Amino acid sequence: MSFFTRYFCCISQRLYVRIYGMKTRLIIASVKFDSISGRDILSGLFAYNEPGYRWRYRIIQTEEEFSTETIQGLFDEGADGFVLTFQGNAECMRILSESGKPIVSLGARSAILNLNRQSVAYVKNDNKAIGRMGGEYLTSLGRFASFGFIHSKPGFHFSEERVAAFKSYLKKRNQEHCHESMPLSPEGSEADISALAEWIASLPKPAAVMAACDRRAMHAIAAAKRAGVKIPDQMSLLGVDNDELLAENSEPPLSSILPGHFEMGLSAARELVRILSSKKSSGHKTVLTPPNKVVERESTAPLTPALTLVLRAKAFITARSAKGLTVQEVVRHLGCSRNLLDLRFKEIEGITVHAAIENTRMKSVMHLVETTNRPVAAIASQCGFKSPNRLTHLFKQRFGKSIRDWRTSGRSACGHKSTEMKVPVCAAHSIAGGDSSHGAPLRKSEGKKSPRERKCRKRQ
Repeated sequence: MSFFTRYFCCISQRLYVRIYGMKTRLIIASVKFDSISGRDILSGLFAYNEPGYRWRYRIIQTEEEFSTETIQGLFDEGADGFVLTFQGNAECMRILSESGKPIVSLGARSAILNLNRQSVAYVKNDNKAIGRMGGEYLTSLGRFASFGFIHSKPGFHFSEERVAAFKSYLKKRNQEHCHESMPLSPEGSEADISALAEWIASLPKPAAVMAACDRRAMHAIAAAKRAGVKIPDQMSLLGVDNDELLAENSEPPLSSILPGHFEMGLSAARELVRILSSKKSSGHKTVLTPPNKVVERESTAPLTPALTLVLRAKAFITARSAKGLTVQEVVRHLGCSRNLLDLRFKEIEGITVHAAIENTRMKSVMHLVETTNRPVAAIASQCGFKSPNRLTHLFKQRFGKSIRDWRTSGRSACGHKSTEMKVPVCAAHSIAGGDSSHGAPLRKSEGKKSPRERKCRKRQ
């Protein structure tokens, strides 16, 4: 900056003070206008009034603009303080840190800025409170079969902090497991949306999902459509940022947490004034800004009575299917008619209650078949089937193979080894012959088989 330019700036400031009776401060703010958070933070900065001073702003909008030449020019122009929502390269940050100028950083901490203990403060979202608010809101909608969280790209601390608090709250509500989806780079790419669609399809329905931000929630809406999952009927979706341009024009409109971005701007201005007026070092102060509220739209809705009825039935079936559960027992437990329960199951699950019971049992059967050498009779008894014959018939009907053939093909394909027991030498012949129902060691009393057992063996 030339001598004449500096002289002109000085004269202009003095004239302004004489006319309006106030001094001016030149505040430099690095803010990206392409996000609602940046615009709201800037609104908070603009809304702050420091007694006796008028603030003049210079906005840096891109990383390219945040250069050493720009910073040096701003020093020459008489910059009084900096508010950073994003940071420049290491050299820029070193120059800022060594300058002694008041700096308020919004978001993650900077190791370089931390070297300056006298004139640096931090203002950030209370991401734990945001995650907790998401958990409280989604659980208030009803009993979901599963909960999930969609991350932003790795390295973004806000995403990690939000999911930690979200999971912690769910755990307090006896929801031990939270499904998580990590993005593929770049976010929103074809590969990313495809992976997200597979993840959404795999969630037990109805599901309740929180996205780290509205941008990721938009990706989730596109992925859900690809997966054929209806929002909010099968999946309730909650974003963060309340970017009205996105949230109100998505299909369906997106419910979103409104963070305190405007309040962050006000806090940043207050911290800047505190540092400007302070003569003593106070270390690095961090101001946490809590979220405001959940702005409800169509992507979240309380579970309907019909959905609640089906969820209660599924929970009862899961708990009692291995005990020979019947449809009539489910009906009695719920206190409704069988016709109504079947109707609701067909509407929501696409199957009858009887089919739901058998599906649950067969899931347990498949686990035991693939991980143990237990006899068919033992598996049938453990999974709630009245007879081994019923199990062997249903297994072959569903999977196109007998239990024996399934086990044999599984071992040959992937070297399957039982986690249940080691197979003794005396049982090797029967397994080699494919008789998986008799893979356990033979006791003397088992040397001869009854006609009924031989008949079962032939059917297998």
